[in-house]
Amino acid sequence: MQDTETYRFESRRKQFRLLIGIGLVSAGLLAGILFMLLAYPPAPRGSQFAEIRLVERADPDGEAMESEMSAFPVPGGAFRDVSRRTVQSVVSINVESSWSSRFWPSSGSDSQMFPENEGSGVVITPQGHIVTSYHLVEDAGNLQVKFADKREYEAYTVGVDPSTDLAVIQIILGPGERVEPITIGDSETVQPGDWVLAVGNPLQLNSTVT
Repeated sequence: MQDTETYRFESRRKQFRLLIGIGLVSAGLLAGILFMLLAYPPAPRGSQFAEIRLVERADPDGEAMESEMSAFPVPGGAFRDVSRRTVQSVVSINVESSWSSRFWPSSGSDSQMFPENEGSGVVITPQGHIVTSYHLVEDAGNLQVKFADKREYEAYTVGVDPSTDLAVIQIILGPGERVEPITIGDSETVQPGDWVLAVGNPLQLNSTVT
């Protein structure tokens, strides 16, 4: 009988300790959430900038020292503006290659074209010069360029540089026709950590912005 009472007492004491532990953990989480809300309040609604605070380490007195870049702007509408200005200058390139007619016995011609690859390019002149990857257009037969607004043009290779995997192609425009070139920046002004937007056509998904 005494052993039974002792067991019940120990069981209740363990349950009581467990409840105390859960209460302390919950109180700690709540205190942490309140501290974060008070120390780092959310950006006001409608603001185009959020603030990132870079805390490096604690000083000898135990207080946190903030980096000189304590207020680093995160652009909101800027991404949308850049996307709107660049999406018409980034194109999709479809590559067709030719094989000998011996692989196509039913064909009466010496060669037959078939789709081989697809990639992206950037318009750099109003006359339709486009920078793309060398490995994309290497040994290409036909080049078909498609713009975000569904316009399509045939193109041909102007020059290549295999060592840097770059190539320049040019689309065949109509008389007096021009296309919108992209605005080229200055590589001397960019710094590590600057925001970057990637515009392209991965996996046949046209005009994606990342």
